[in-house]
Amino acid sequence: MSPEQARSARAFLNMTLKDVEKDTQIKVYSISRFENEQGKLSSDNAKILEHYYKKKGVEFTNKNGIQPVEASTVIQLEGQLGFFEFMEDVADTIDKTGGEICVSGVDELLFEKWQGNRAEAYLSRMARIRKKNNFISKIIVKQGDYYYTASAYAEYRHINEEYFASTPFYVYGDKLSMITFDENNVTIYTIENKKLADAQRKHFNSVWETLRNEQ
Repeated sequence: MSPEQARSARAFLNMTLKDVEKDTQIKVYSISRFENEQGKLSSDNAKILEHYYKKKGVEFTNKNGIQPVEASTVIQLEGQLGFFEFMEDVADTIDKTGGEICVSGVDELLFEKWQGNRAEAYLSRMARIRKKNNFISKIIVKQGDYYYTASAYAEYRHINEEYFASTPFYVYGDKLSMITFDENNVTIYTIENKKLADAQRKHFNSVWETLRNEQ
């Protein structure tokens, strides 16, 4: 953290020197001298100040820059009602943002089970959205599985059974969801974080390129 970054971080957070002193116990005089390049902080105080600004939501970048730390929202849903809510969020999000949906570890029979009598309406809605904004949907299933319920808007590819686990993840918009199916329950964990979603999407696509479409 440079003096310029320290000045910028405090200005971004709209904090006074007294505010920072109160929270960090670093004296106003020391902070001011550091910001104005008239003196250095002790190594301990420099670490405290940098950690403090990061906790407040400021990230330090190259070339003496700062940027807001990207916050993550984590949501957990359970049961059939939770599954309904998750699938509607997929449709709502992709309807607004378009882009690419990446889904791995899919057993469509499980999805049908938990969607129940809403399955047909959901598939129809996704097909309509596909015509409207031309999003891309890619689904990885187990080798030998040809039950393609979403073929109206998605492409399927197969992975060897030894690498398949029916614990799907979804990447859609800036969201990454992971799903666990039990006999009497389903749980969905969704993280809204662009960096995590983009990283998982890249990993998915690196695998996708090695697989075959067996339709």
